Amino acid sequence: MDLAKARDTTQMGLFETWMKAFCSLPFDLPYSNYRNGMRAHRELKKEISKLFEAQRQIGAANRNGPTSSGSIVVDMMLTIQQDLEEKEEEDIHLDDEELMDTLLVFLMAGHETGMV
Repeated sequence: MDLAKARDTTQMGLFETWMKAFCSLPFDLPYSNYRNGMRAHRELKKEISKLFEAQRQIGAANRNGPTSSGSIVVDMMLTIQQDLEEKEEEDIHLDDEELMDTLLVFLMAGHETGMV
């Protein structure tokens, strides 16, 4: 098994654990689905943060358009964030935390839609 496939399997496992937390009672007890889900949520955010950083490095190297070696969705989200920062509008600002939460909502919505 190569490293990329192992990483993808780990990320999918974290996502599945996080999704189980939505169907559990919100009691923060040892070994509960809720506690495991919140731990997985933190780990997912770390993974997404790494993805954002890698995508920013790819984008910095290739400013001519969308990158073919990265995630199109993440690239679009980071482009929107950058455009909003360049406009310097105080009313609209997206930090990395908000982008991560938005990406997780997209993943959750796609997962639930695909389950039907």
